[in-house]
Amino acid sequence: MSQPPVPDVTTTTDGDERYEALLRELEDSRARLAECERRAAAGDEYRTILERAPDPLFTLNLEGQYLYVNPAFAAGVGRTVAQVVGKRFWDLFPKELADQRFEALSAVARTGEPNVISVIVPQPEGGRHFVTAITPLFDAAGAVTAVLGSSKDFTHTRQTERALLDSEARLHTLSANLPDVMLYELVGPADGRPAGFSYVSPTVEHLHGCSAQDALRDGGLLYAQLLPEDAALLREREASSFATLCPFVCEVRSRHPSGELRWRQFSATPRRSADGAITWSGIETDITERKRAEQANDALEAQLLHAQKMESVGRLAGGVAHDFNNMLGVILGHADMALEDTPEDAPIREDLRQIRGAAARSADLTRQLLAFARKQAILPKALNLNTTIAGLLKMLSRLIGADVRIEWLPGDALWPVYMDPTQLDQVLMNLCVNARDAIVGAGRVTLETANVVLDQAYCATHLGVVPGDFVRVSVRDDGCGMDAGTLAQIFEPFFTTKPTGEGTGLGLSTVYGIVKQNGGVVDVRSAPGAGTTFSLFFPKCVAATGAAAGVHAPSLAPRGHETILLVEDEPTLLRVTTKLLERMGYSVLAADTPKAALRLCRAHPSEIHLLMTDIVMPDMSGYELARELLASFPHLHRLFMSGYTTHAQAHDGILSDDVSFLQKPFTVQDLGAKVREALQR
Repeated sequence: MSQPPVPDVTTTTDGDERYEALLRELEDSRARLAECERRAAAGDEYRTILERAPDPLFTLNLEGQYLYVNPAFAAGVGRTVAQVVGKRFWDLFPKELADQRFEALSAVARTGEPNVISVIVPQPEGGRHFVTAITPLFDAAGAVTAVLGSSKDFTHTRQTERALLDSEARLHTLSANLPDVMLYELVGPADGRPAGFSYVSPTVEHLHGCSAQDALRDGGLLYAQLLPEDAALLREREASSFATLCPFVCEVRSRHPSGELRWRQFSATPRRSADGAITWSGIETDITERKRAEQANDALEAQLLHAQKMESVGRLAGGVAHDFNNMLGVILGHADMALEDTPEDAPIREDLRQIRGAAARSADLTRQLLAFARKQAILPKALNLNTTIAGLLKMLSRLIGADVRIEWLPGDALWPVYMDPTQLDQVLMNLCVNARDAIVGAGRVTLETANVVLDQAYCATHLGVVPGDFVRVSVRDDGCGMDAGTLAQIFEPFFTTKPTGEGTGLGLSTVYGIVKQNGGVVDVRSAPGAGTTFSLFFPKCVAATGAAAGVHAPSLAPRGHETILLVEDEPTLLRVTTKLLERMGYSVLAADTPKAALRLCRAHPSEIHLLMTDIVMPDMSGYELARELLASFPHLHRLFMSGYTTHAQAHDGILSDDVSFLQKPFTVQDLGAKVREALQR
């Protein structure tokens, strides 16, 4: 700005005074001009600040007319500054919102006190939430002439608060509707020992039988329900979490007020506040059903492993028994021939009897091995177990002795079963002998039968069992019982609790093999001092076939004159069997292989009446040999021999009624009877 010209004055005394006055006036003018320039510069700066302020700013007169607005205010109402200045509330906002603002303005004008209001300004993309502070402006007399306002956009904050409230509501609803899950927050002082709960979800009532208020008031209520050793474990995990500030997971057992034992899983994450206190945010989950499922799976896995082990041992036992039976057949055959040729008064005759007796006992042992291995050939029939067991009672009573009484409880209208009656004899004898050995002094063994239906729930916990109708045979004693460790091993071959030399350890494994071979189930319940109950479940016979139970001795004499084609791949057994048959009067064509048998048969000029063959042979089975010979000799009778049969040869060892079968090892009497039986078919 240009400076005012210095006036031209006459230098006189009066003039000097006037000149000095003018100079002073000029200096004052320059000072005022400098102040105006300073204020103008400051005003420009303040205006720039107002114009660039991010928050809406405005001034209003007392009639609600905008005297000034900054660009932020104009943008907030969707207008330009020029479109807002000079307008009143009602020109810019809906009447309800304008009335609200005017009421706040009037209150400030009336009281001279600042006021704060919260309003929602409509926008095309949605309402925006503003909080506005109104400050009165006074004139020199102290009257309110206008107001200054500033607004803050809290839209995002309100949205965040609303989202948080919605999230909390959803969390509360979720936690309240998950009966097996409880959310909690556990607070503790700086020493890491929890002081109590600051929050528990409503499901605490379902999980722990107490209200949320009770749990918050006394957090020890929930800890008190834990088993002592489990509570100590949880405390240990909390202390470790406090020391490391690491999350932890802990599974514990809890006794519900109802008395039920439940499994809980605690999963918690710690955090430390500024004052050093620890807070755990966690989830408690009821995992009882999962634990029960795991236990059931463990039990099934144990059953599977046991079954695999039994199958492996069974294959070994079956293979050994097959070869051993051949050797026993040789011993029995030679012993029988030696006894037949030795005079009654010969000293060696007693030695021969001992040899034959030892061989016979060994044969019984191999039969137990084969029954355990489920490879014993059987001749099943439709049986009424009430009738069959009733016929065994006298023999069983003699077997277990006078001190132990048998109680017989037959079931009503018992369904038939399809099995070999001699196998049932073997099972009941083994179980009754075991029951007798478990009883000290006098006691009782109870035999009971009943019709039962095994459902899906039972089958789910018993490997390989399918739902259906079964006949149950129970053998119950009041003896010493067994602990869990013994129960887990009783069906293992060669396991015995009897003193050395008093048991083979094959009795119960034989029972197990026979029941399984017949499609049944074995269930055992026992406890020390509470006796033992064996429950055997045999499938109901839907279409009964075969004759009624009973073992009929052959009526024909064990001698003859027919021609027999004998096929056996064990040379020593072939020789001794040939001698035995020839002693009985038969003509024998002996062959050590199926191919040799075919050659003999085709070369023999006269009729061959009977094919007597081992089942298991190299290159060709006995069944295959019989089929080939029948094509040329349709009237050929057949007698099959074996120590055991496999699935491929006789449907898991079950022979049909039209097949003659001779179980190895055999005596001379068995041989003669079976040969005559086969020739008469």
